[in-house]
Amino acid sequence: MTDDFIEKQSESELACGHWETGRYAWKLEEIKPLIPTPITGKQGLWNVNLKDFCLAFPSEKSL
Repeated sequence: MTDDFIEKQSESELACGHWETGRYAWKLEEIKPLIPTPITGKQGLWNVNLKDFCLAFPSEKSL
């Protein structure tokens, strides 16, 4: 982090972290919420049926 980056943070941000020149931080922009996926997790590999996934989330056009 730089002094300039730290100066741009709000009081609540500064109260919730260890803000010091030289430390590392993620600068997040255009954050989008994650969409829950109706898939049961299991150990090992598993396959996703894209047809079922697309029916469950019709707004996901990137698939």
